[in-house]
Amino acid sequence: MVTAQRTVLAGLFSALMFTPSTGLAVLACSDIFKDPLDAALVSIADQLHSNWLMSTYGLIGKDSAKAHELELMADLQKTLKRSGLKGRSIELEGEVESAVEILPGGLHPLSKLADSLSGRGIRVAVAPQLWARDTLGGYDTAIKVLFVDKETIVGRKTSAIMAHELRHAYTHARADMSDGLYERLFSTILVGFKTPRGNLPGSISEYNQFFSLDEILAHRQSAALLLRTLRRNPSDKEARDQLRAHGERFKEFVESGLETLALLRHEIESLAFKHNVVEITEGGMVRIEVEIAKPGIIRRFFRADQQDPNVVGLTARLLFSRDEVPPSRTSRSLRPLLIDRIDAIATELEAIHPVALKFFENTKSMRTVTEKRLFAIEENLREFAQTTTQRRKGLQER
Repeated sequence: MVTAQRTVLAGLFSALMFTPSTGLAVLACSDIFKDPLDAALVSIADQLHSNWLMSTYGLIGKDSAKAHELELMADLQKTLKRSGLKGRSIELEGEVESAVEILPGGLHPLSKLADSLSGRGIRVAVAPQLWARDTLGGYDTAIKVLFVDKETIVGRKTSAIMAHELRHAYTHARADMSDGLYERLFSTILVGFKTPRGNLPGSISEYNQFFSLDEILAHRQSAALLLRTLRRNPSDKEARDQLRAHGERFKEFVESGLETLALLRHEIESLAFKHNVVEITEGGMVRIEVEIAKPGIIRRFFRADQQDPNVVGLTARLLFSRDEVPPSRTSRSLRPLLIDRIDAIATELEAIHPVALKFFENTKSMRTVTEKRLFAIEENLREFAQTTTQRRKGLQER
C-alpha cells in the first residue's frame, strides 16, 4: 500500500530525477534583455532589495517600506500569473518576511510541484529579494518553504539550483519517517564558528563555518543536472566551473565531516561537552545539540590527554527519533547514544569517501570538456547513487 506520505516523496523524487535542467541561474545584466519575464523579475528583485536597504538604514519609515513591499508583491503576483503561475502573497518569519506562494492549478510545471509538495506541508514560494542578496534559491526547514530560483521560473524547467534545494526538501521530509534513518544521519549539522579559529576542521570553502551533511546529497543532485547541461553544451563555462566546485565540495564535506566527527567523539567520550535537547513536535523527532566545552578541574585531572583548546565550541546538531533517546538526558546517560550516532555517521561518510575522491579528481582539472571526461564523471555520479541506495537499504533492513 502506498501512503499519501510516500506518494508525495515519490513525486518529489521524480521531479529530482527526471526533469531536465537549464543550468545555473545567473543574475547578469545581459540576461535582462533576453526575456521580458526575466527582466520583470529582476526589476522586482532590485526594487525589493532597494526598499529593504532604505528601511534598514532609516532612509524611509517602516510603514512606508512595508506598503511599498506589498505593492511590489502584488506586481510579482501579476507577473507570475502571466507566466502561468497562480500565487498568493504570504507573510513569513525569518530572513524573508514576504513572498508569493505558488498554488496548484496553474499551467507552469512549478504548479504541479506545489501540488505534490503541499501534501507534505511544504510550500513553494517566490522571494525575489533573496536573488538580489545572491541567494538564488533555498529550502527553509524551520517553516518548510522551498524558495524558487529565477531560472526555473523563466525556463519552465528544473535548474541545478532547484534540484539541489529539492534534494534538501526530500531529505527533510524523509528524515522524520520511521525508515528514514539514513536521512537523519545526513541531517547532522556541524558548526565551527564558536571555536577559537572560527571554522570547521579541514574546511576552506564558503561552508567553513557550518554545513549540514545533507549538502553531500544535495550537491550530488545538482551535479547530475550540471553534467546534463555540459552534455548539451560542452562550451558552457559556467556549468563547467560549477561542476569543478562541486567536486571540491564533495571532498571537503566528507573529509571535514570525518575529521570533525572524530574530534567530537573523543571529547564526548571524555564528557567534555554540554548539550541541549529540543523536542520537535511534528514527526516525533528530537534534535540534540552537542557543544565541546572545557572540562572541569576534576575531569581534567582524570583525562589521559590534554584537551586541544581549538576544539572548544565545536558543535554538532544531531537528529533522532524520539524512541531512540533515553528518558534520562544527562551528559553521562546520553554519551553512549551520541557516540553510536557519530560512529554511524562516520561509517556512511567513509562509504562514500572513495567515490567523492574520484569525482574530485575527474573535475579538478577540467579545462576542456571531452566525452571521455564526461563519461567518467557520469560513472562517478552513478556509483555515488548506487552506494547511497545500498547503504540506505542496509540501514532499513537492520
